[in-house]
Amino acid sequence: METVLGMTDLQIRLFTAMGQIAVAGIVGYIAWQQWRTAQKKLKADLFDKRFAAYRELVDAVEQLCAIPMKDDLISESDAALLRESRIKRLGHELTWLFDNAASVHVIKSLVPRVETLIACHIEWMLTQDKVKDQHPRINAAAERKLIQADLRRLSDSISPYLQLKH
Repeated sequence: METVLGMTDLQIRLFTAMGQIAVAGIVGYIAWQQWRTAQKKLKADLFDKRFAAYRELVDAVEQLCAIPMKDDLISESDAALLRESRIKRLGHELTWLFDNAASVHVIKSLVPRVETLIACHIEWMLTQDKVKDQHPRINAAAERKLIQADLRRLSDSISPYLQLKH
């Protein structure tokens, strides 16, 4: 039995099914493209958060290392103590953004060095004869170098997380 355009009922059903399959394929392709876009956006957002946390940590440490050793360091020393607690907080937050090793590195290696640097500043403030007793300055310079080395090691360990690979 023939119907429209000389096609049989079976042929009409076949073309209808093929049309539905084509529409389903196109919808599936669009869904896959949206999924890929969402994955790329997730990677970009995660990169932004990771880089911001890393920059905040580096900035806090660099600010602390940049404090000059002067006689009137009381207020700056208080600010340094606040930065040091900020460094601890950022160290704990790195666990969620990177991995546990990054957090452990900051808390077990970088934070003690920062505490030692702050102690050097306080010792310098309490030194009576600043001309003869240069040990706090020498120790602070050594700690600054160790802190910079720790930051480089941290950068090396988290650099795989700070790459946008799509």
